[in-house]
Amino acid sequence: EAADKERKVQAALAAAEKAAREEAIKKAAAARTKQGAATSSGRVSGKPSPDVVANAMRYLGSPYSWGATGPNAFDCSGLTSRAYADAGISIPHSSRAQYNLVSSKGNLTRDVSQLVPGDLVFYYSPVSHVGIYIGNGKIVHSPTFGQTVRVDNVNVWGAFVGGGSVL
Repeated sequence: EAADKERKVQAALAAAEKAAREEAIKKAAAARTKQGAATSSGRVSGKPSPDVVANAMRYLGSPYSWGATGPNAFDCSGLTSRAYADAGISIPHSSRAQYNLVSSKGNLTRDVSQLVPGDLVFYYSPVSHVGIYIGNGKIVHSPTFGQTVRVDNVNVWGAFVGGGSVL
């Protein structure tokens, strides 16, 4: 069972890394075409963060636990803060504080097409959930009680309110 879970995690990680690379290449080409100009929302495309994606994907299948920051269980912002910490980047352990951080840097977008792998994605108003964009319209997140870290569509629950880079 453990070997099967590890194979599934490795396959999901490989797919996410491939998607992140492909999306990063497309976004870099588009950015070069625009010569670094700001997007219509005012956001300059952030740097892809595949390390953050890979870090989060390692925890697929871990159970949700409110307030947990891993490595065996996570709440939503515990997963995001752990994935960033594993990449050497410190961010707060609170979905709202993470939203405020992205917003304060001027990197918040409500346009899903502007997200790059590694961006944080936020849900509900006021913000009460966060995940990590992995590319191709997908996120990795720790949803809620009784569930595990998993991959979902970015528009999960229809409650997306924005996303962006902390860098």
